[in-house]
Amino acid sequence: MKLSVIIPAYNVESYLERCINSVLNQRMSSDDFEIIIVDDGSTDNTYKLAVELAVLHPNVSAYTQPNQGQSGARNKALAKAKGEYVWFVDADDYILPGSIDTLYAIANNKRLDALYFLLQRHYEGEPTAAQHFDCRQTTLPVGEIISGATAVIGGYYPCSSCAAIYRREKIEQEKLRFMPKIFRQDVEFTYRSIPTFDRVMFLQEAYYVYFTHPGSVTTSDVPAIIIRRMSGDGHVAKTCLQLAEKYSDNQELQKAFLRRYQGIMIGVFATMIKHRKKWRPEGINRILHQRYQELNVYPIIGPSLSWKWHIISGIINNRFLLKLYLL
Repeated sequence: MKLSVIIPAYNVESYLERCINSVLNQRMSSDDFEIIIVDDGSTDNTYKLAVELAVLHPNVSAYTQPNQGQSGARNKALAKAKGEYVWFVDADDYILPGSIDTLYAIANNKRLDALYFLLQRHYEGEPTAAQHFDCRQTTLPVGEIISGATAVIGGYYPCSSCAAIYRREKIEQEKLRFMPKIFRQDVEFTYRSIPTFDRVMFLQEAYYVYFTHPGSVTTSDVPAIIIRRMSGDGHVAKTCLQLAEKYSDNQELQKAFLRRYQGIMIGVFATMIKHRKKWRPEGINRILHQRYQELNVYPIIGPSLSWKWHIISGIINNRFLLKLYLL
């Protein structure tokens, strides 16, 4: 089995068939890849549709579980995967024709642990995907084999875990799984996984289409979802801080992860300041401040990597100013 395509699905009956058809529409023989759908306790007809698709296509399998979030569904599918490589695909997105064949050929021929590429956006209401690309790594070499640690040191900026295929043997060897029940689990997984990879490559072509629609949690302004979304940034910051400690024997890598941690925390407080007129009266900023303290990512710690960040961190860490202006 060359590739396992892992698809978590929750209340996506309107999108699932398009997603599955895009994966099936490949040159690679259906005997050489599998599609694993894990329904995460949907309340619509998602699982029923998944079962129907599995009946029609021998290389499609469908499972269901009580709601555990996207991470839980992906982890369940990983335990069942048999492919040499795995590709995480979200059920409301789709992949481009020929993607599986091209990506597997490159990864296999180069003996890569991970192969990264671009995402193309498709906005609901538009007939085709826009010429808008995400996950571009402007500071890293294209088409060259480097280590994951070299990529982080060189300025790798994590994107969706959907923008890569991974060698399953390496995933299992490093015991890599998605952190359960957090937002930004893609970014957290990508930060945690990439330094473990010995051979990675970056492409400048898009093979995956990210579908943006109004129901997405990434665009919601509901207070509970804002808190969950921003708390996810705190979890990512904590992982970066832990990685800085884990790789303390590599000064450059440690410094890179410390820079990521500080950058994330400065960014979340900048967002809180930007939205303070709305978020402060709703208590959002106060709750987030408390969450970051509980995660031990606030106050911002570590040597500042620039004089500008030193000043900004000092202001953010000033509890009197924070309470007066933000909370």
